[in-house]
Amino acid sequence: MKIAQLTPGIITSLLVTFSACSTSKVDVDAATSSDAQATTLHERLWVGTGEYDAKQNWHAILKFDPAESLSGEFAPQATLPVNDLVDSSGVHLSFGHGLFLDEANDELYVAALFTRQDGQACSPCNPQDPVQPGSIGVISGASKASGKATLTRHIFGGDDPASDKTTIVQPHGVWKDNSRNILYVANTFGSTVLAFHDATHANGNVAPTRTFTSPMLGNAVFPYLDEGSDRLFIASMGGRTAGGTALLIFNNASTTAGAADPNVRITGDKTRLGAGNNQTTHNVWYSGTRKLIMAAHHTNEILLFDANAIDMESAATRDYDIAPRVIDASESDATLADTSVYGLFYLEEQDRMYVSVGIRGDGSKANRVVVYENVSSAATNGRVAPARTIQWTTRSTYYPPQPLWVTRY
Repeated sequence: MKIAQLTPGIITSLLVTFSACSTSKVDVDAATSSDAQATTLHERLWVGTGEYDAKQNWHAILKFDPAESLSGEFAPQATLPVNDLVDSSGVHLSFGHGLFLDEANDELYVAALFTRQDGQACSPCNPQDPVQPGSIGVISGASKASGKATLTRHIFGGDDPASDKTTIVQPHGVWKDNSRNILYVANTFGSTVLAFHDATHANGNVAPTRTFTSPMLGNAVFPYLDEGSDRLFIASMGGRTAGGTALLIFNNASTTAGAADPNVRITGDKTRLGAGNNQTTHNVWYSGTRKLIMAAHHTNEILLFDANAIDMESAATRDYDIAPRVIDASESDATLADTSVYGLFYLEEQDRMYVSVGIRGDGSKANRVVVYENVSSAATNGRVAPARTIQWTTRSTYYPPQPLWVTRY
């Protein structure tokens, strides 16, 4: 349409319309800018500390908020001394070895070792002693929790194995299937995986809804659930494992029960899971987008396996002895033997990994959390410098760093 054909009335009407559109565009841009600012996400880092001696005062859960730009030494925004986390009857936790944060309900699940009804602290602690079985504690309002806290719920069966319905024995790790409301427990020295359905209400001396095990399971240390595929990854150290340390994959996790062999087992000399000074397969993580299986095995190494090389749909157990790409978290050859990677947390969208690094010795050592960027890149290989290093002013008391969790808000 040519402008010469428009009448003055139509032109006036169009000018008013264009003016209104222009004002609306400014408003939209302002609103979009405001929305962008409102939806900028920060990262909240949780770090659990401690070791196998319940009498030491090194057990805590530390919170750093926000953590996305931290580099250096900082005082935690909150500290929860684990021995001060008690249930309604006064039973306290001891050494929180595994963390899971249910963000929707703001609840922190803590897999605790050496919990005892009588409150006695073991030193040294025997992980297979039936009178110090451990437990799962739940802290509500986790994002604001600090200091002493009363557990909202406590899955704990007491010190007598004969009356303990939970069957928990030193649970090193937990994971919650949020969509199905199932809590998975790596029941380490029970050589089982426990599944508590209706997880948001599980409390007290309650039996798991399902239990499954296999001669291939060994001592399960850490569970990771790929919720969309209902696929459970387990980091398992030796013990009664057939074939040594391994990463195990169970399909149809929400219905697996009883005697159940994994669909996939990553194990063997090429995997490096049995290499180093401590053959404890400590963590496993999976990136479905980048087809990476990530693991730490209590040495200086983070192992990254190409999942494209693995048939996860295998009906019968299929073994893979495949070589990983390795990130070396030690600072030098001199510190290599004393360096242990304990915890991993991978942020898929950012391709960023938080890693807890413990150094053998007392708290004067360089215990830390390091952050690696571009984790999926083949160039992130060997002893690469982390993008950031996070330490805490209280690390001479609370060390070594073990489990990690990161939330975005």
